[in-house]
Amino acid sequence: MRQTLVGVSGFAGAGKDYVADILIEKTKRHARVVKVPWAQGVRDEILAELGIQLPRQAPDLYAKPTSPAVRRLLQWWGTEFRRAEDPEYWIKWGLRSAQRSRADVVFFTDTRFQNEVDAITTVGGIIINVTASEKARVDRIGVTPKHASEDLAAYLPFDVRINNEIGEPNTDLAYAMIRAIVRGEL
Repeated sequence: MRQTLVGVSGFAGAGKDYVADILIEKTKRHARVVKVPWAQGVRDEILAELGIQLPRQAPDLYAKPTSPAVRRLLQWWGTEFRRAEDPEYWIKWGLRSAQRSRADVVFFTDTRFQNEVDAITTVGGIIINVTASEKARVDRIGVTPKHASEDLAAYLPFDVRINNEIGEPNTDLAYAMIRAIVRGEL
């Protein structure tokens, strides 16, 4: 069985992790599944740079919702610093992490750039776009984020869109697509 990559895109506060967690619960009934946020590498590098060995020593770096100050730090490190030196830096990190995981299905829950979409779809993966109104997103995270990574999310191509405005989002189509890919039917 080849590894299936699933990118989850959308604006901050749309509920990407929430929707991914629902899909992960469904998918893990028949496959080994792991969640590998692109931002995990950013967080890990910042911890290492600060000399912090355990995530629990820097809980704000992992808290949800992400505070505005931490969000700005993560965005700067990931985009202005790492992407500026190598536009494929996080792609290489993410694909290595996926391969090391040995999971059947890998969810990248914060897909925000075209090269991330390309890395996933080039190997037969899918992109799920999670939407919610600006009001719902601001209510969830407390601010309206303004960063290049947020602006691009609206223009990324996707295979299926899930509205996460209120209530339980309908993940049936996305789950059916993931399952078909895992089975080799797509």
